[in-house]
Amino acid sequence: MRIKKLNLGCGNKYRDDCINCDYSKNVKADYYFNLEKDTFPFSSNEFDFIYIVHTLGHIKNVDSCMSEIYRVLKPNGYLIVIESYYKSDNAYSDLTRHHFFTCRTLDHFIKDTDLGKNHNFYYNFKYSKKHIKLYMLNSNKKLMVDNLLTFLANLNNRFFDIFLSKLFPVNEIYFKLKK
Repeated sequence: MRIKKLNLGCGNKYRDDCINCDYSKNVKADYYFNLEKDTFPFSSNEFDFIYIVHTLGHIKNVDSCMSEIYRVLKPNGYLIVIESYYKSDNAYSDLTRHHFFTCRTLDHFIKDTDLGKNHNFYYNFKYSKKHIKLYMLNSNKKLMVDNLLTFLANLNNRFFDIFLSKLFPVNEIYFKLKK
């Protein structure tokens, strides 16, 4: 059985192992559509993995996009989100960015988080798990300290965001959510 992967908002990062999508016809993609306005042109439960890298923060209507991602993701499939961490200078250097990401940003979409439990009336879907990785540079240039930061962030998301992020300048945040 072949694993099917979707790369949303591919930009200049076309992946040969994925179906690549973007709204801009200035980049190479397999499909062109607007992630926040259009219904994705795929069947429900079609993909094992969905990647959305440095794209979700640029989408105004995240709820609609996350709903469509959930629809096309297979049961037990994984959603990988990589974004600039909210304290990164990269988060604020792009004027097209609408959202900033902390360890808890996606918690509304996750069953077993405080935000997911207490605000469960917003969405008719929930992911079952969350794992976070943090990178001081970026996910392509891993440092030894990244493992320690990842451990601390997964131990207590809120404590990391409020206190430890002042000591450790994190650039990127990686989320892995399971349907």
